[in-house]
This record gives sequence, C-alpha cells and structure tokens, in this order.
Amino acid sequence: MKNKMLIGVLSVSVILGGAVAVGAANNGETTNDQKVTTSKEMISVEKVKEIALSKVTGHVENIELESYKGNQYYEVEVENGKKDYDLYIDAYTGEVQLMKEDSNNDDDSDDRTGVVQSTNLITDEKAKQLAEKAVNGTVTELELDEDDGRFVYELELITNKGEADVEIDAVTGKVIELNFDHEDDDDLDD
Repeated sequence: MKNKMLIGVLSVSVILGGAVAVGAANNGETTNDQKVTTSKEMISVEKVKEIALSKVTGHVENIELESYKGNQYYEVEVENGKKDYDLYIDAYTGEVQLMKEDSNNDDDSDDRTGVVQSTNLITDEKAKQLAEKAVNGTVTELELDEDDGRFVYELELITNKGEADVEIDAVTGKVIELNFDHEDDDDLDD
C-alpha cells in the first residue's frame, strides 16, 4: 500500500510540475486548458458510482483509485447478474475511458444483488462517513464484501499520518477492524 501511495504522490508531483512548465512556456498566456489542469480536484467515490451506474445497470461491487503512467483513474466493478463490467473512469474529469464486459459465469456468482437488497445494509455513503470519522481521513477505495454470510465494507483511506484500512459491518455500521499504515515506518516494502 505504501508503494501505491508513493506512486500516487509522485504522479501528482509530475503532473503539477508539467502544468507549471507549460504555464511558463506560454509566457503569461492563459488558456482554459491550463486553468483546468492547475485547479483539478478528484471526483468523489459517490460521483464515480453515479457515473458507472449511468453507463450500465447493476450493483457496484468495488471502486478502486488507481494510477497508470501518471494518470489517476477509478476502476469500478459492476455486476448485474449475467454480466460483469469493469469501467475505468478518469479521477478528475469523470470521463469513462474504457469499459470491459464479461459474462458472469464464475463459480462464486450467487446473485448477491437479491441478497443485498433483502437485508438492511447501510449505504456506501454511510460506510464512507463512518470510516472517515473513525480515522479522520479521506476514502480512496470502498468495497462491499461477503465473508461467511456476513456483509462488510472494506475501505482504504488516506490520513495525515498515512494510509488506513477500515472494515465496517454492513448491517450495524460498527467498525470491526482498523489498521494504520504509517508513512514513517522503516519498512517501505509491503
């Protein structure tokens, strides 16, 4: 995880450095593209979910913030019973960069959508709020998972002290597990 965070920080630094260089190269000329580049904010996990579900119908199983060649994007997994979709959404613009479709014929397919809807699960947003409150951080990854018939939200967050992993009971909202991965640890290899 530390390596992912380090790569993310380095990617952001390279992007910002490039934006400054482009601005200097234009000798004071300002274009709309530069304004967008220098004032970018990542879209929220909830907005990513909304974008994904506007493209395909189903249940969002997983959202991960990823980085590739200096570009950050969300990888969203959506299941709708017969098919699985992987959507790659730009973390800043919300543009769907790529969408893959697979038939859902794997052995662990149990049509969780019906099971999830029949129980009283807390929402993704509520799980996000509980996790952010528990560690005073920002959610970068959220996943609803079933383990031995028990649904849990697994969340990764960035805090001012490093990364944190939080596991929350998806029915009660109780924090089950909390792990911090501090930046100042000696071991940088996960």
